[in-house]
This record gives sequence, structure tokens and C-alpha cells, in this order.
Amino acid sequence: MITLTRYPKENRVLLNANPCTIKATTDNGATHYFRVVITVNDTVEIEESWSKLNNEVRIDLKDFYKNRFAEILPAFDLEGFQRLDSLKIKVDVTINEYLLVDDSLIESVDAPTFYMIQAAIPFVFDDLQKFQFLPGQLKTLNVSATSKVTFAFYLNTSSDLEYNLISDKEAVLKTGTLSNAASGIYVAQIDLTNIELTAKNYLKIGDGTTNFDQLVLTPFFNSIYSPTQLYFKNRNGIYLAATLFGQQEVEYNHTKEEYQLADESYKTFSVKTETSIKVNTGHLFKQQLSLVKAINEALDLYMLYEGTYKMVQVISKKSAGFIDGEFLYSDTLEFAFQNNTPEDNSEKFEVV
Repeated sequence: MITLTRYPKENRVLLNANPCTIKATTDNGATHYFRVVITVNDTVEIEESWSKLNNEVRIDLKDFYKNRFAEILPAFDLEGFQRLDSLKIKVDVTINEYLLVDDSLIESVDAPTFYMIQAAIPFVFDDLQKFQFLPGQLKTLNVSATSKVTFAFYLNTSSDLEYNLISDKEAVLKTGTLSNAASGIYVAQIDLTNIELTAKNYLKIGDGTTNFDQLVLTPFFNSIYSPTQLYFKNRNGIYLAATLFGQQEVEYNHTKEEYQLADESYKTFSVKTETSIKVNTGHLFKQQLSLVKAINEALDLYMLYEGTYKMVQVISKKSAGFIDGEFLYSDTLEFAFQNNTPEDNSEKFEVV
């Protein structure tokens, strides 16, 4: 007889980067063996024999679905709310026990259905909270008149969604709504172009009746440097926008390949150029330092460079941490990209 001794509670939501071990025991010994069927979104993903020790099977699903979540691209032109269905999967686990001598099925037990959401690294996640921001989300954002503000969150139940951008004089500057939003991971984006921001602005998120949380937007009206616009991938694989207001420094690093001629002179036959960019963050408060760490830890990042968003590599070696007694901070982030990468010209081709 198979007995489940450890399993996720029904319909609970776990992070794939956090521990998730299902255990079961059997009364039968070496004459029987287990086969485990793992189903994702009602499609069988894995069916294979699973080893047991002292008549116990342990199915560890931590990071098991790391490559089964679809890649999300940055939503440069998104306006409003978007649910990211591919970042939450339904998981069913069936444990079958077979007789070794003839492979006949003896018993089958189903664990309760549960869900997983993507996370690159572990963090504390309470799936019973109705609304919660996901990692990498600052509560106080420095913005410009051309910034885009994004925020990513998890909603654990069906609800209406609404954001209101409000000035420090209580004027409503912009509103967005989504009716009957289902449970899941969401990203929302607001373009601040043509909005008359005040010295401090409040982005309130709720259901139209109750406020769930809010962000504070602080414009940099008089920065002497041009804002640097970024999109970085957070721990859940979602791209968040950020604006930096410090000095930008660009260098070109050249690698030349040469061959020697008969007269012993050298001829250059290839030049590869890498663009390296250093961007100072401008002034940050202590609670905003996590932005620097999140950008440096991002696996993918896009920078608005010469009018288009370009994928760049983060090459910073470290992030500034807080210093006791300090209130204002700044740090320098370093990026690089190869100049010789091919440009997309797919619009010139017919695809059948």
C-alpha cells in the first residue's frame, strides 16, 4: 500500500527555486518498484522509474521546471496590466507501484494538484497574500518625464485591478483598470510622457475600493545628465524598467587581428569593437540601493542606446551596500556590448 507522507497542500503555489519534496512509503519491498508521472498544465512531461530507499520514494521538484517556463521579452510598448500566464504552471504528480516480475500495476496514488511560479533564486513567498510585489520592485522610484514605470506582482485570487497616479496635490494624473483579473503573475507599465508630474507623486494600486499598495515617484526635473533608461530581468524572469540620472561614460575597446607580410610588416584583417558604458546612478536613498544589486544580478538587460533598446551585458563586479549613518548614496554600473553583432532585417524576407 502506498502512503503519501509529505506533499504540497491542494492548490497552493510554490516557487520552483524553493524546496519541494514529495515523499511516499510502501508496504512492499524489493519485489516492487515505483514509476512517477509528472504532469504540467495537463500534459505529461515526465514518466519514469524512481528509486526508493527503505521503501520510501522522494521526489524533489526544486528547480525541476527551471527550463519549462517560457521566456518573457521586455514589453517596451505595454500600457496597463498584463497577466503572464507562462510563469505559473499547474503540477500533478502520480505515483504508481508495479510488480517487478511482470510489470503489472499494483496501485496508483495522486498527490493534490498544486502550482509553481518561476524564480531564478529562492526568496520568501506567501501565496496566501492577496497582492504582493515581486522581487526587484522599489517602493520609491526616481523618474523623468520620459520614464516608463513598471511593477510586477502576484495576485492570489480573482479581483478587479486599478492603478491611479496621483499628484502631491491629490490630482489624478492617470488611471488604468483591468476587470475580473484571475490569479497569477502580472506586470503593469505606465508611460509618463505628457504627464505633468509634481515634486512627489503616488501610484496607488487596488481593486477600485481597497488600496493594495503604492509606489512613490520622485521626478528629477533638473538633472544635468540625460536619463539612462533600462529594462532588467528580475528574479521571476520579468523585465522591470529603471531610470538612472548620473553621468554616462562611453569607451570603445578595439581588438585587432593581424597577419605578417613578406616584408615583415603587419596587415590588420579584422577589428572587433566592444562598447563599454559606465553609468552613475545619481543620488539614491538607502532603500533604493536594492535597485543597483538587482540590476547587477540581472541575467538579461536592455539599455536605450542611440534611440533603440539594445541588449547589453552587465559587467559590474560589485554593488554598493549600505553604510551605517549614511542617507544618500550613488554607485556606478558597468555595461558592454559587441558592435559587430548582426542587425535584425527579418522584415526584408517572406516567411511561408
